[in-house]
Amino acid sequence: MSSPKDVEKDEILKVVDSDSLREDMRTVKENRKKFFVSEGPFSLDDAIHFLSQINTFANHRPKPFHKMKGRHFIF
Repeated sequence: MSSPKDVEKDEILKVVDSDSLREDMRTVKENRKKFFVSEGPFSLDDAIHFLSQINTFANHRPKPFHKMKGRHFIF
């Protein structure tokens, strides 16, 4: 009988060997600088979309939204 660690290891090896993961990583590599290079003004919608996609990819639970308060924000 396989231990849970062996089952997890087998699953990881299957994912690593999958063509879809390789294609996803190739797409990430090709587009990694496009988010930071802009041909126009900074788009908050694009930034939120990018961060949402990264959270989905990394399998993180979204954090609850907290309204920002303040008057003077420095970037």
